[in-house]
Amino acid sequence: MKKLLLFYILLSGCTSQAQKQTFDLISYTTPKGWKVDKKESTVAFTKEDNTKGIFCVITLYKTVDAGDNPKENFDNTWESLVKETFTDAQPEMQPVSEDKGWTAESGYASFEKEGISGIVLLASTTGFGKLANILILTNTDIYEKEMTAFLESIDVKKPTTPENKKQVQEQIGNASNSPVIGLWGFYNSESYGNMLTGGYFRKEYTFYTDGSYQYRRKDWSTTVKEILFVYETGTYTIIGNQVTISPKQGKKEWWSKAASQQTNEWGKRLRVANQKLEKITYNFEIKYLSGMEKNYLMLRSANPTERDGKKSNQNNSLHEFSYSQRKLNESLIDSPPGTKN
Repeated sequence: MKKLLLFYILLSGCTSQAQKQTFDLISYTTPKGWKVDKKESTVAFTKEDNTKGIFCVITLYKTVDAGDNPKENFDNTWESLVKETFTDAQPEMQPVSEDKGWTAESGYASFEKEGISGIVLLASTTGFGKLANILILTNTDIYEKEMTAFLESIDVKKPTTPENKKQVQEQIGNASNSPVIGLWGFYNSESYGNMLTGGYFRKEYTFYTDGSYQYRRKDWSTTVKEILFVYETGTYTIIGNQVTISPKQGKKEWWSKAASQQTNEWGKRLRVANQKLEKITYNFEIKYLSGMEKNYLMLRSANPTERDGKKSNQNNSLHEFSYSQRKLNESLIDSPPGTKN
């Protein structure tokens, strides 16, 4: 199996005479007899033999804007594509490959998930302000010849419009240029049938210009005796359309309700627990919804988190969370006594 992973021929140019297909900046020759699943941001090639229980899946990802540090780009991609879905293992890195202004970092690790075990290989290619990723999952070396031929056929082309590397690097290193800066909230009113109960469930992210963030959550439900308050702080970094959130500290607090039953008043603190600190990389997008007349921060991740919850019941589907933009002084979450807002 290890021999299978001694190829990392990512930038070899066109060596095959077969007709090539193009996906974004990547051209390739489709392996014969493989199932092809093409989507907006990925192209996946699958070959399997159910009688023998063997498989191989190769996924090409659409290029994204990125900084000019290939290893950092690889590490962030491993965190979001591999670690969150397949394995916590650190990758065994392979020699760096350079060609035509592109630099490829690659590494692999064993994985076991839902009774399936195999090898996951990630190859990340950085150049011209762009990042291209290839992810391979397999549990056999039977398809080694076909995989190698496919990788040898791949050519990553230079963007037709030169990227402004300085601008991209400033976006990564200087949080003050980030479009996510500010207050973003998710607000859900509790209802019973068609009637609102007065209860609510609220979550807010505040991203600051110094690269730090604050997350708060408050649940005030008429069906639960206690108020749940969650507070978390940490740092964030942005590379292209990916934001990585790195928590430093966090607490969960349960409070009794005020005797008045007012939702903006607090009773007594009943108990405290540590918040699960989950470092995660999201794909993010800011959308303007004309019907709501406001911007929304869309966060997408491969796995659910305790912080955001779960928004998909399908395997291998992204979880998507939306937070509406608000002014910094318009938070809808009041902190309990003794906690800074």
